[in-house]
Amino acid sequence: MKFLPKSKPWRFVIYTICAILALIIGGTYALTLPAVQQQITRKAESFLQEKLGTRVEIGAIRIRFPYRVSLEDFLLEDQQGDTLARVGSLVVSVDMWKLLDQTIELKKITLENAGVYLHQKDSIYNFDFIMRAFASDAPVAEPTDTIASPWKVKFDLTELDLSSVRFLLIDEDTESTTQANIGSAKTVIVNADLENLYFELDGLSLADSDIRLVQKKKSVDDGIPSAPFGLLLNDGDITRSRIIYSTTEMALDAFLEKTVLDRLQLQSANDVLAIQSEGIHVENSMVAYRDPAVSPTPGHFNAGDMALTQLNAELPAFSFQNDTLFVKADALTGNDKSGVQVHSLRAVARVTPGNIELKNTKAHLNQTYLDGDVLLFKNNKATFDRMQVQLRNLKGVIGDLIVLLPPQENPALSRLADMPYEVSGNLGGWLENLRTDNIRFQAGSGTVAHFTGSVQQLTDPDKIGYEPEYQPFGNQSRRSYPLDVRHFRWIGCRQG
Repeated sequence: MKFLPKSKPWRFVIYTICAILALIIGGTYALTLPAVQQQITRKAESFLQEKLGTRVEIGAIRIRFPYRVSLEDFLLEDQQGDTLARVGSLVVSVDMWKLLDQTIELKKITLENAGVYLHQKDSIYNFDFIMRAFASDAPVAEPTDTIASPWKVKFDLTELDLSSVRFLLIDEDTESTTQANIGSAKTVIVNADLENLYFELDGLSLADSDIRLVQKKKSVDDGIPSAPFGLLLNDGDITRSRIIYSTTEMALDAFLEKTVLDRLQLQSANDVLAIQSEGIHVENSMVAYRDPAVSPTPGHFNAGDMALTQLNAELPAFSFQNDTLFVKADALTGNDKSGVQVHSLRAVARVTPGNIELKNTKAHLNQTYLDGDVLLFKNNKATFDRMQVQLRNLKGVIGDLIVLLPPQENPALSRLADMPYEVSGNLGGWLENLRTDNIRFQAGSGTVAHFTGSVQQLTDPDKIGYEPEYQPFGNQSRRSYPLDVRHFRWIGCRQG
């Protein structure tokens, strides 16, 4: 002990410091003892029950020195006796050394068998009583800058592991429901800005989950924009999960058997949601899209009422912003409920509330092959009947066209369903009055025709008429047939 100072005051200081350290270590060790932890649990349970005036149950609070705290079998009821929150197991690991810098750095969060159930009616939430209870004893003071608080919560490569977690928010004021039933989810939180609600995730794995956002009442603009929100995800993997997004203007329902994406970015500001994604790979999934303004057309393809099953796709780019959907498909196969079988599809698609545009399209649908560009416009009846089409080549049978076009009130058209055809050129206008340019057309094994002009009542063989320059060729010499639609009717068609 020669290294100790001989001065009595110095010895007192050193002994005091050693005693304090011994108390801290002993106290910390005592917190890990089962008897002490049980006493802490009962005290916390009694305090919360008395403070909130509702049922509170805590199975156990456990502390493992030096870095882990856990909560088991927690239950909190609201003032109506309904479950507000429940936790089977919550384990939080922190960096103890960061506490010296007044920073709570979360290293891992594990949550199992948990649920949160929120409800709002008449602008009152079912958890408001908690804030009132803890605010009742607080002295009234000037607002303080909470951001400037010396204590900080930090997420730095924080592992998040969720299992059997449910979240439900029912808002009767806006007639909306937000629901998330998470079977399992694992990710790493690279960054979490709680002030600006911006999060960066790396390596999300989501499985056996059901996520729904449903709004049955049209939003009312109160002039107050919602809080901004941002999410950046790198490397996502979603399996056996369903996602539903439904409003008064659109409904999207997707069951993803297996989906992998390289990057996903969500950004919400001024009540406008923007979604961008890259490198999407979809296997054996289902996607349905519904526009409430569009009338269903059973047996006919309807861009406003689609349901694709057995969907497989390679989508290098996807975005949604300002009610505009953009998709680049390198390969897509699936079956639509209309009866259209997509054997292969490669295209760049843009869908807005008023039109659908397909560029650089190469598709094999049923018995039809398509190479061209298509632009469809919606009319005041919410039907896509006006078009602007550039056909490099379209080859198939009339029956496929019947399915792809809007329903026609003419049973005679179905008699031509098995007739093969091939056509190329440019089309524009309505089915009742379709402008043609440099059309090359062949039906059955008959004569090939080239014409430019106007075709009326295309979908009605009993009324069809046209005003083209008609130039048949083959064994015949090329001639011009100027025809007046007022004196011309196509009664039928025969192969050969």
